[in-house]
Amino acid sequence: MSEMFSHIPQAILPYYRQLSVAVLLSGLFQFCCLLLRHRFHLCDVASHFALFAFCVLCFFAVVGLGLKLRWQTICHAALAGLCLMYVSEYFSRVEYTKSPSGPVCTIMSYNVHTQNDNRDEILKYVRQISPDVVLFMEVDTRWKKALSSLNDLYPHSQMYSQPDNFGMAIFSKLPMDVETKFSTDWQVPMFDATIYLGDDQLRLIGLHTLPPLRDSYWTRSRKQVEVVLRMVRPGEKTVLVGDINSTPNGILYREIVNSGKLKPTGWKRCLSPTWGPPMASLLQLDHVFVSEGVQVLHDSLGPRHGSDHRPVMTTVSLENNESS
Repeated sequence: MSEMFSHIPQAILPYYRQLSVAVLLSGLFQFCCLLLRHRFHLCDVASHFALFAFCVLCFFAVVGLGLKLRWQTICHAALAGLCLMYVSEYFSRVEYTKSPSGPVCTIMSYNVHTQNDNRDEILKYVRQISPDVVLFMEVDTRWKKALSSLNDLYPHSQMYSQPDNFGMAIFSKLPMDVETKFSTDWQVPMFDATIYLGDDQLRLIGLHTLPPLRDSYWTRSRKQVEVVLRMVRPGEKTVLVGDINSTPNGILYREIVNSGKLKPTGWKRCLSPTWGPPMASLLQLDHVFVSEGVQVLHDSLGPRHGSDHRPVMTTVSLENNESS
């Protein structure tokens, strides 16, 4: 490997060593944030970038090895190993089921972005994919008017529009009962829906948490998740879906998983980001969690169509009582 780096001018090495120290300090900071993400708001925000820190540390470890810089290589590799303990949280997902044992339902979660003017494109895309249930987030009055055109395809729906980024709408081809709930003193809605699939039923909770921009937002988002987890009852087939505003390394995601009530889906897309600036997605913030009794058959991501989020599609099957 050293031959690959033999052409590098020796004059560059001092600059590499300085940059290497900066990367080490950044990696150490990232690891400390992962340790303290449950205590401090800013640490939780920083923990969302653990995957990037891990990749950079691995890169510098390889370069250091090629340049025969022993201590830099050891330090970078050691910190990368510590971060890997947390990055591995991305890979703990529900396995796919090849043969469904009960009724099947395809669910789409789509944060359409309030300021997005590509409403016709999104409506065309939803009609093309035609999932059984669609949860829309960031629905204001303009989006409410546009989404109402889906009523011919989805006879069951409920919309709660807001002028901010937290209005929601849910559409279903299947019979459905929906209740709009508020988990905090702020008017941030969530949907608690019962989807009827023949003789069986699926409880679907649609959630859009506050972004962790402030400590007060972070505290209320944790309260939202706490309320949702209390709603999940043993033996009830449940799917939690939406924009959680947390990566698998974030505390909101970890609190859901650590509760033992819900498991994350998306094994084939475990490293695929769902949110980011127009040119590239950066973070995985949109998730689907399932309880016992719910099998995952397939999942995928769709195009943005002008939004800052990609839609998430998940096909689930409800286990028969005899097999669950």
